[in-house]
Amino acid sequence: MLPAELTTEIGGAQVRLLTETEYPFRLSCRYTVSVDRPVRFELKIRLPKWAKAVRLNGEEASSGPFLTIRQEWSGTESLTLELQDCPRLVSRPFGLKSAEYGALVFALPISAEYKKLEYERDGVERRFPYCDYELLPRSEWRCGFASGELTAVGHEGDDFPFSSKNPRLSLKASLCRVNWEYADGYEYIAANTPASRKAAGPPEEWELIPYGCAKLRLTELPLVRQK
Repeated sequence: MLPAELTTEIGGAQVRLLTETEYPFRLSCRYTVSVDRPVRFELKIRLPKWAKAVRLNGEEASSGPFLTIRQEWSGTESLTLELQDCPRLVSRPFGLKSAEYGALVFALPISAEYKKLEYERDGVERRFPYCDYELLPRSEWRCGFASGELTAVGHEGDDFPFSSKNPRLSLKASLCRVNWEYADGYEYIAANTPASRKAAGPPEEWELIPYGCAKLRLTELPLVRQK
């Protein structure tokens, strides 16, 4: 589901299909079909596997893999498709978990210090604004999920879909601090797993944002023990 417009001809009729959506940040889509004369054809919509339920114009519909609408179309008609999902933890390597909702993976954003790197290589100068940047972590990241309870919160956002400052969707999660160090020999690369999965502090509410919104992030966290 992406914002799109299609103009075509079916059975001698001029057909226009308009798709309006903020997917994947919103789990709904509005389809508008316009024809210059009555014509019969089927509209087939591919549904994501993660959808727990599907509603078409407010009524329950088949959950896939395709939703097929067979009818005679006349004038302009609109359809509203709503997908339902629940935020969830997904198992990852090393016994860690990641948070997902709909088509998005979420991560704990880490405040970063931007270190500008200007250099010359193979006779090519990389100077500002064509230089590189090294991002160094400057906020707490040693955390684990205190529980599997996650709450999705929609936001207005801004003109950039994957904005790091104003993401359009976030997950509220309960996290605990854990004993997690950097990998041996590194100053800024986390070890694959924490030294202990026991909580090192009380649960706190944190905000996870879509993976693509966070410039520096922690995506896979342990599920910690409270005792």
